[in-house]
Amino acid sequence: MMINDLIRLINYIDYELKKNNIVSLNYLLLSRLTFFSMDKSISAEDLVKATKTDVIGIICENSDSFKYYMDSPNSGVYLFLTGYFERVIKYYHGLMTFNREKFDNYVVLSSGGNPDEQYKYVTIEDIQNTMSLLNEAIRNYYEIYHNKRLLTTFSNQKIVEFKMKEAELSHLLGVNLRSIVSNAELRDLFHITNQERDLLLANDSNVKMHILMKIVDMKDNLLSLEEDRLRKINNYDYKYKVLDDPSGGLTLKDYAKINIRSKGFVDFKPLERISMALDFPDGYELIHSRLKKVKNGLLYPSQYSVLLSQNSLSDKYNWSTLLTNATYNRDYRYFESLLIITPKGLEKYQKDATPSISLIVELDSDDGSGSIKREFTYEEQLAFIRDVQRDFSNLDLTDIAEYFDNMANDYYKDNSESSVSHKNGR
Repeated sequence: MMINDLIRLINYIDYELKKNNIVSLNYLLLSRLTFFSMDKSISAEDLVKATKTDVIGIICENSDSFKYYMDSPNSGVYLFLTGYFERVIKYYHGLMTFNREKFDNYVVLSSGGNPDEQYKYVTIEDIQNTMSLLNEAIRNYYEIYHNKRLLTTFSNQKIVEFKMKEAELSHLLGVNLRSIVSNAELRDLFHITNQERDLLLANDSNVKMHILMKIVDMKDNLLSLEEDRLRKINNYDYKYKVLDDPSGGLTLKDYAKINIRSKGFVDFKPLERISMALDFPDGYELIHSRLKKVKNGLLYPSQYSVLLSQNSLSDKYNWSTLLTNATYNRDYRYFESLLIITPKGLEKYQKDATPSISLIVELDSDDGSGSIKREFTYEEQLAFIRDVQRDFSNLDLTDIAEYFDNMANDYYKDNSESSVSHKNGR
């Protein structure tokens, strides 16, 4: 086969996976990698090997094209495909596990805290990793969420529709576009015109994605600028130790925010992991909810709810928190911001929250081109709740406990009726 034929084969395997309820080949490779990386004792080599073996098994079950070549494991096509899987897995592993200790300090820094002294700098390697993460997050958005909605059935029987707005993606990923377009040197660096600057500052949503893509496409320009700046500051030491120096490029806090939010976005897997929604009373003032809305002539805070998901990024900051705008309509929400936290970060809000967990998640296309559905098992739900009980001690789980009681009663009733029918010979 020629290289173009092999690329077409990969695309066709991707098509077959989508037909069988799998988002995409890349999604499968990344999601299985993050699953196995939950085991912190596994070595990098064994992690890649376990992920590759698992992925090959799943693809074999869902792609007749791949299964055909698997019958000839020494063929050039099969070796190319499995080699391609391994290269992508290694790329994702390097991207997502890059300097985990520094990641923890980035979380501290992005939330206004002071990181350890040894991490008060950014290197060219850090910037490369951050920009690669941003690029991957944008690719994830278009591949998985663009023009789609997450229909989620929760344990309280509510069905909520979640969407991601293209215009909100830059904020979701921690990119401060207003700051960038207000910096003359960065405007020149990313070829941002004055007209584009003016449109963005006037809050024109159509120009946001255009500018964000310029930043990603011209990341080499940014690396050259930062490399030159680092040399000037630290005499070729490649350590940028000034936290709040906006001259020329981005600050360490800018890079930290983009890094952790992009990584959290890529790691977010609502079809693979159970999420927990936290709803709050009407008018509740939650994190970052400074905007006010007029209702019946009165001002109210924007109503937010929270979607919590476990992540594989950090032992300490192991929960990803997505803020969703639920203004006046709790059955329809947009993702608006993403934070990486410890449970303690939500401690003062837990007592006022009403929690529920995701049971069924369906990724549905707006254009009717198809959907992907995932139902979480009883065992998965119980394991998730055990982690919630461990990490969120101030959370009132009465409603969720009632859900499990009802489920257990229904299970017992169904099995009892089945047993009686069997004894009666029916």
